[in-house]
Amino acid sequence: MKNLKIKDHVQSMYLSSLNYLTKKNTKYETIIYRKLFKYFFYNFLFIFIISPSESAIWIRVLVVFIVFLYTLITISRAQAIKNIRKKIKSHSLIFLNTNQKDLIQRQQSTKMILRFIFRCFITIFVILRLAFLFNPEINHRFNENAIIFFLVIYFIYYFFCSLSLKISNIFWLIIVLVFTNPIFALYISLISLNYIGQLRNKSIFATNTEGFLYMLLQIGTENRLIIFSLILSLIFHLTFVFIQPIYKIEKSRMALESMTVIYGVISILGLVYSKEIAKILFEYLMTTPYFGEDFFQAARSSGFNTISSLSGFTSFFEKTFKLFLLPFTICASLATMIFKFREFFSKNMANEYFQKIALSQDILLNEQITLLKKAIYYGGGTMKNTILGHHHLYKYIPDLLEKSKKNSLVKY
Repeated sequence: MKNLKIKDHVQSMYLSSLNYLTKKNTKYETIIYRKLFKYFFYNFLFIFIISPSESAIWIRVLVVFIVFLYTLITISRAQAIKNIRKKIKSHSLIFLNTNQKDLIQRQQSTKMILRFIFRCFITIFVILRLAFLFNPEINHRFNENAIIFFLVIYFIYYFFCSLSLKISNIFWLIIVLVFTNPIFALYISLISLNYIGQLRNKSIFATNTEGFLYMLLQIGTENRLIIFSLILSLIFHLTFVFIQPIYKIEKSRMALESMTVIYGVISILGLVYSKEIAKILFEYLMTTPYFGEDFFQAARSSGFNTISSLSGFTSFFEKTFKLFLLPFTICASLATMIFKFREFFSKNMANEYFQKIALSQDILLNEQITLLKKAIYYGGGTMKNTILGHHHLYKYIPDLLEKSKKNSLVKY
């Protein structure tokens, strides 16, 4: 109980300080101040994680104090997440005319969970850093590239989850599903970084073709990359399946199936015209010695001794192209199957709730409304039409409408 009071006190101090700084400002200024506060805070912690040995002793003590407060605030957020999840599971935000409130709560809940995970990782990183600093007998060096790579993957996953929930349009869901293939997502990231680098005269590759060839080399020579890509693709696909509420399952499944067809077309065209594509890429390597020599040398050191010839390069390209499509093909098939199982079970659940309320006469009004909302959630549009056309359940319609839209819909 004492612990809980400390956490609440720290949380209130944090909110009070923000309110004090922003009480005389507009809503947008308040948001800007909060974003700046978080930016400088995380920037300070990140600099400490990267180079703690250069920090003075007073900075280390300050970090200990900050991390202690940060940990308490993180723990206090867990209760807020629990409350939102409880509200979502009660289906109290499901209405006959809209699911918007329920969807907003799900978006908020997902963001809070992902931020909670990020906070936990930051806390662990900083605590480990401090442990290694205050104990000189432990000689350990953090891999800075691994930390940066984790942050990139986290932010991609964060935006993937947010957009998967927020977007209902099938076309834009297909665009989001591009990121379920980590290799393709990494290539897009490389192109974007290369474009930004060109604007600052610090490009990674001279052309996007070199970026593509570099990814091709990594896929063909690094087996660990394929395994890692397969695991990440599985995580992204399963997230996409289970993060969707029942009322978005049909559109999400259609988007996934459409993306599978697109990848199928790409794979057919890629294999049919593999010789032509390989010839174009091979000629590019031969006409750019500064890049081609490094490419062939790296491939030969991995066992591809015949890659310097056109036939050897064509075989390498065909093998690598198949490996590129493998993660998405396996994971998309599994995700589509799970979607169909979810649709099947949701229909059964909707029928059970509907039959329970339609056949029982001794259920309290509040319980009847709850059961109807559950039936609407699991049954979707079909169940809504069934309730609207049912002579016994028609009287509950005013209680199933969202208040702000109730009057207009009842008149209609």
